[in-house]
Amino acid sequence: MLSLEQGQEYGNNQDVRRDRIMIYKVLYQEESKEAPVRERTTCTYVDAETEREVRTKLADRKLNIEYIQALDEDHLAYEQQSEDFKVENL
Repeated sequence: MLSLEQGQEYGNNQDVRRDRIMIYKVLYQEESKEAPVRERTTCTYVDAETEREVRTKLADRKLNIEYIQALDEDHLAYEQQSEDFKVENL
């Protein structure tokens, strides 16, 4: 899993971050009351210290979260190649 020390930068977001964060990829459905359908799965990226913190940060959106994945260094590098990659500032 990727962790960044204070002052390091990542991806398209050049802000200085707090100590020891990780980037999580969150797969979700917009409709929280419907059964998940693969074709409607969306993803976002969130910086947090734990999976629980990710869920807390996204709680007000009422999303149907399917999966939260902590990105290791190689996976993060792959995801950053996408022009849609952007870490949410929550």
